[in-house]
Amino acid sequence: IRQRAYDHGIKNAFNFPGFVPAYIRPLFCEGKGPFRWVALSGDEDDIYATDKVVMELFPDDEPLHRWLKMAREKVPFQGLPSRICWLGYGERVKAGLAF
Repeated sequence: IRQRAYDHGIKNAFNFPGFVPAYIRPLFCEGKGPFRWVALSGDEDDIYATDKVVMELFPDDEPLHRWLKMAREKVPFQGLPSRICWLGYGERVKAGLAF
């Protein structure tokens, strides 16, 4: 999008960072990474059950809780129900073992 803006005359289009440097890299610097799962059953309730497990495993992670609640309310499933969240070093293992 920055290149398109620049091509159309916005000379300072590159004065703000891209998505990865601005949002993803800081998460990696904290040791966080993506954790994804899919309900192979096709049942949305299985995702809601795993959401609950994740929130119980990490009760003090407010951004995680906020994301899972918002995803349930505003992000429709496409194909098999699935979820993604960002968990810290060691947390992905903890969640995987709980599943």
